[in-house]
Amino acid sequence: MPIKNFAITSFLILVLIISGCSEAKTIDSPIATEAEFSVVNYNDSDNSELIIKLPDNWTVTTEKRQVVDQFKFKQSKNNKISNYTVYHFDDGKSGQSSVLDLISYYKDQPNGAALPNHCSIKNTEYEGDTKLGHGVVYILNCDLPSEQATKENTTYDRVYALVPIEGEEKAYNFDAPINSRANAEDYIKNIISILKNSTATS
Repeated sequence: MPIKNFAITSFLILVLIISGCSEAKTIDSPIATEAEFSVVNYNDSDNSELIIKLPDNWTVTTEKRQVVDQFKFKQSKNNKISNYTVYHFDDGKSGQSSVLDLISYYKDQPNGAALPNHCSIKNTEYEGDTKLGHGVVYILNCDLPSEQATKENTTYDRVYALVPIEGEEKAYNFDAPINSRANAEDYIKNIISILKNSTATS
């Protein structure tokens, strides 16, 4: 892996670890699976469990996180939830990790106040229905930390999907670095296909 991409990947993994720890803590060991994964749909009145297919060669590792006091659910149907699942994906090609998580989301704020710091919306790849609810998929352009930026590279791109959960100050969030991957277009399509549960590109 080129030094530039390794540095960016290391930084993104660190950011994901830190952001996850700010709202919850891991309570069991990760479990790796292939082909498909199950996810609770908190936008469903019964919190039904969906089975979502993965693109070819993709794998997912799951972990349980405990719900801490500042991240508790608000709806009566959800008030007994004590933990939730986070999904870490590997596309089998780049060795870069992407994640499907729950994050804070405030409907009265622009973009739910859910965009990362030092990032701006580059374009909107998709907006509409997903299997988890109505959502949007952005491409963000984000600043690299000063110690990792160079004269030629001061920013990086990432796929950033948000699916708000009705009645909660939360949203599903799919966060994935793009960097300079040659198959960026297919990678973006695959992420959208996971959310829509449609046939994915290899």
